Amino acid sequence: MRVCILLLVAMGVPAYGQDPLAFFESRVRPVLVKNCYACHTKSEMGGFRVDSRERILQALQPGSPEKSLLLELVEHRNPQRKMPPQGKLKDNELADLRTWIAAGAAYPEKGPAPKLDPKSFWSFQPVKPVSPPPGPGAPIDQFLSARLTQAGLAAAAPAGKRTLLRRVTFDLTGLPPTPEETAGFLADPAPNAFAKVVDRLLASPHYGERWARYWLDLARYSDGQQGAREDTPYPNAWRYRDWVVSALNQDLPYNTFLKAQIAADLLPGQQHLAALGFQTIGETDNDRLDVTTRAMLGLTVGCAQCHDHKFDPIPTKDYYSLLGVFKSSAVDEHPLVAPEIVKAYKDAKAAADDKQAELKRFLETQTAIVLDVFAAQTADYLLAIWKQETPAELDAEVLARWKAFLKESKKDHPFFASWFALPATAPEADVRRTAQQLQQSIEAVIAEKKAINDRNYVKLGGIEGLKDVNRQVSTLVDALPIERFYFWRDIASSPFKSEDIKFDGGIYYFTGKALDRFLEP
Repeated sequence: MRVCILLLVAMGVPAYGQDPLAFFESRVRPVLVKNCYACHTKSEMGGFRVDSRERILQALQPGSPEKSLLLELVEHRNPQRKMPPQGKLKDNELADLRTWIAAGAAYPEKGPAPKLDPKSFWSFQPVKPVSPPPGPGAPIDQFLSARLTQAGLAAAAPAGKRTLLRRVTFDLTGLPPTPEETAGFLADPAPNAFAKVVDRLLASPHYGERWARYWLDLARYSDGQQGAREDTPYPNAWRYRDWVVSALNQDLPYNTFLKAQIAADLLPGQQHLAALGFQTIGETDNDRLDVTTRAMLGLTVGCAQCHDHKFDPIPTKDYYSLLGVFKSSAVDEHPLVAPEIVKAYKDAKAAADDKQAELKRFLETQTAIVLDVFAAQTADYLLAIWKQETPAELDAEVLARWKAFLKESKKDHPFFASWFALPATAPEADVRRTAQQLQQSIEAVIAEKKAINDRNYVKLGGIEGLKDVNRQVSTLVDALPIERFYFWRDIASSPFKSEDIKFDGGIYYFTGKALDRFLEP
């Protein structure tokens, strides 16, 4: 048995005997698609891609999981370098990655994309009527009876009237029957007594309140902004909720129910305008496209935002074609006050927004100036730390930040290896030379990041973070290589916080009130 296991490992086959490529496709690629493809395919964030073996080999050593940078990042071994940023992978996903790398990191060579025929997908086939098998009762009873017989089971005894009433009342209204309703049903000997109960419940306003919840879940309805860190209510969200309740209570035809939520403004009359709340619940056009296709088509079109859909015939080019439709629409609210009041409000808001934008530009400019000033003093700060001095001309807060950073990063920061390699008895000239070299590196990476930001701003037409909404066209932004990005981040990045990562900001990063002491009165 030991010989067999050794042979399997030597041949690059996972320990349980699965074909390496099959293991990759079933256990590894889904993890990469879910957690890595959004940033590390066409976008090439950090100069790294995971959609080819040649590119992914830059971050791993086949046969050596412990020496693979990819595994180091996803296992969160280094608190300053964690991937994916939204949170650590599950234990079984990490185990699969480790097994895959240990077995040689099999990765299929790129071949021609398979031609998909959407008409052949089972989920796109039209529903055909099926005759129920012979038997007593309604068609659903006939289907159930045939299946029970096939399984060798007998049907349960019919429920009593009290149980039946309780079940149907909970099902249709979400509420228990009242004592009066129970007494009335038990005393009614008519053959259609139960049918009358069902009709009464369907006519109840509680029916719409109960069943609207299922559609509102699909629509991602919320009284406030989804994902917000504080209470941010939508003042008119309830109008859409009440429209859905009313539509169910009025037995609105399903086709009209869907049309109203997509284009009520194009339907006759104004009675369904509140249905357009379906399109305003999401914060972005991507949200609107995703919820519309999920709720009305049963398709996860959102998967094609970053890559061609892996299961459904939806290429990325089709995603952005659909997105263009949503971007051609505008969210419009109709104020209830007089036009002159609306104009006064809009003018005041525009003036406030201009001042806010002016303040933002001012703070960004001052942050950049302070960054450059301190970067040019890096050698002085490092030399002061080596001498264990606190010169009056150096900023005490920046000096404290440097001390904390060097203490925390001593073991694993590649760009400071030369500094940590200095012996305690090194001549001051050697220390000064090393400090000046680090200063030059810091100034260089700051300049490099600024140049990349400027190029990306031009590429994206002055709007950062958006793809061009055209068929087969997307904007590829530039990025620092991942190691240099971490270097720049430690020096100059703003603070950020996610579920399991908290970064307090770069050594030289100051903004807002922290800038006050550097500004002239």
